[in-house]
Amino acid sequence: MYRIIAIVLLLAVQSASAVDFWVGSAYYLRGDFTAALREWRPLAEEGDARAQYYLGIMYANGEGVPENDRQAAYWFRKSARRGNSQSQYHLGIMYANGEGVPEDDPQAVYWFRKSAKQGDARAQFSLGVMYEFGEGVPEDDRQAVNWYQQAAEQGHSRAQFGLGLMYADGAGIPRDNVQAYAWFNLAAARGDERVQQLAKRRKTIIREEMTSTQIIEAQLLSGMIADRIDRATGIDRPLPSPSTNPVEPNEGQTQPPGPPAPVASLSQNTVRQSQRHLAALGYDPGPADGLIGKRTRIAVQHFQRYAGLAPTGQITEELLRLLQAAVTGGQARQAAEVPAKPETTGSGSGIVVSRTGEILTSHHAVERCAAGATITFGDISRHAMVQAQDTENDLALLVVDSEESCAWWSPTCSAVFDKPASFSELPRASLGAEVAVAGYPLKGLLAPTLNVTRGNVSSLTGLGNEAKWLQISAPVQHGNSGGPVLDNAGNVIGVVTAKLNAIRTAQETGDVPQNVNFALKGAIVRSFLEIHGIEYSRQPSDEALTPEGLATLAHGFTVAVTCRE
Repeated sequence: MYRIIAIVLLLAVQSASAVDFWVGSAYYLRGDFTAALREWRPLAEEGDARAQYYLGIMYANGEGVPENDRQAAYWFRKSARRGNSQSQYHLGIMYANGEGVPEDDPQAVYWFRKSAKQGDARAQFSLGVMYEFGEGVPEDDRQAVNWYQQAAEQGHSRAQFGLGLMYADGAGIPRDNVQAYAWFNLAAARGDERVQQLAKRRKTIIREEMTSTQIIEAQLLSGMIADRIDRATGIDRPLPSPSTNPVEPNEGQTQPPGPPAPVASLSQNTVRQSQRHLAALGYDPGPADGLIGKRTRIAVQHFQRYAGLAPTGQITEELLRLLQAAVTGGQARQAAEVPAKPETTGSGSGIVVSRTGEILTSHHAVERCAAGATITFGDISRHAMVQAQDTENDLALLVVDSEESCAWWSPTCSAVFDKPASFSELPRASLGAEVAVAGYPLKGLLAPTLNVTRGNVSSLTGLGNEAKWLQISAPVQHGNSGGPVLDNAGNVIGVVTAKLNAIRTAQETGDVPQNVNFALKGAIVRSFLEIHGIEYSRQPSDEALTPEGLATLAHGFTVAVTCRE
């Protein structure tokens, strides 16, 4: 077992993006939505369909971000176009309800169909509804029966009830009371409270048209169907015995033969926990319902192949422990790879990120500023206080005291502050791309004017392959922390975070590093701003500025930050 775990963890180290997704999933399952968003947003920006799906969920539910249906639809669409069946289903729901997008039944059908063809029972049921009522497609009861049947065979209780109605009414299929009763019986035993009530009511109505023999036949049939579904989903249940008394029992009497309701057991708990861990590792086991369906088996097989095991698709206690080790290993790896934060300097640089004057900087530049910070631009200085902070990502948000006689970012004080920094619309930086760093380094040694240096993106990850950082070659000194990393169009693509300690590295490796500096990626920074409700600008990066033009632009939104005595 320990050898297998080592294989899993070794493979995990080799896949930084997969580990980032696992870590985000673990945070999400614990309810730490801010941390989950921090892990998932960069992956989503880079095209990871799973991360895009979860961003859609978080925006739809208001988890870690303000509830925003338009943003939810935006991320669901990106993920759906990459083939994610869950996003395809949710996007279909949003088009059907007009949530975040214009109400559009044909578009809803389009996305339901894509998801349904991948086996999503929810989408299959929804597609059946669209065909039954002619919404977005011509009314077609036979198609409705087809999709209800596929969802019902996966245990979808509402589809089971819908299929029972089609049999009861003879819509799209020959009328058959035995089949109708059997499907109603299943829905009544396994559906939610609303479905149970509806199914029981329809059973009561339809049984008045049935003979005792037909009722017994229907009860036997429902048990056989239940067994077929359970075998397909990996749950073994005994077949019900036929009843010699077809009379429906009153409240409190023994339940007649039929599919028993799911009973929580150790094996089901094992399955449920395994499903949660599989989801945390980035697989798609379906809902954590304790049932081993097709999606769960496929997810297990993928994980087993990844771990170098025989892809049996079976869940065991041993597999559960292996999954737990993989999740824990991902979290431990993330903690081990985060380099120590730089020493507090008490000074740094900042970026004006909004027209209302909020200033973004590094947390370590202001963490000892008990009395607040002084923001300096040219000859103008103002007092600011820390409004929000993210110690893990070394970010802080400052706001200038409202009691100041003049809002210093206002055009009436200095017109240049009417143009805060803009972030690049590009999803990520490119390896080798030219960048510029603006800031106020080495306070008291260099001139107190803006300093601009140039370099390239040396790596798309930081120390220990940390995905949230960029490595840049532009020279960085003490005091640059919190300042912007700009592309050739003058848009922010990162925030200066740290530089490699040359003396310590030379002592440990015998080699002096040349311009090995790090910046937090723009996606992480934007997530921080969004979490705190800051409206920022994004601009295309298709027109390069001259070096002089870029420096002039940066001068308009880059400020010096100093701890107040």
